Amino acid sequence: MPFLTLGSDLLLGVPGIDAAHEALLQVLNNILDSVKVPATAAEGGEFVDRLLEAADNHFHQEDALIARIGYPDESFQRSSQNKLREQAKFLKAVLAREDNPTLLRVELSGFLSEWLSAHISEMSNTLKPYIARHIALNGPL
Repeated sequence: MPFLTLGSDLLLGVPGIDAAHEALLQVLNNILDSVKVPATAAEGGEFVDRLLEAADNHFHQEDALIARIGYPDESFQRSSQNKLREQAKFLKAVLAREDNPTLLRVELSGFLSEWLSAHISEMSNTLKPYIARHIALNGPL
């Protein structure tokens, strides 16, 4: 059973975005369950890089959604992206300094859970009204 799930209140109603958020939560659940957790600082850094790559792909999806629904403040998305990159940079520095698998698991899970919960709830609370308006005027996304 997963530790964290994407509640219906946080779903945007956009299948690609909701699936990407669910996939990111699955990465976090794997870490919390010690499945596929990197064992060294070097593996941890590579893991963070892969996570950032997946997040960048996800951000491109969200950028397209923001443009499509006519959300007026595109800087909203940039803030979340920049926060993730800064936290990842800090995390990689910590991992390089402390080559400790237990610390690695704690730092990765804390980093992901903090960022993911903030990101998903911000996206949900901010974009849902614009998505609903777009669907009402134009049909499904």
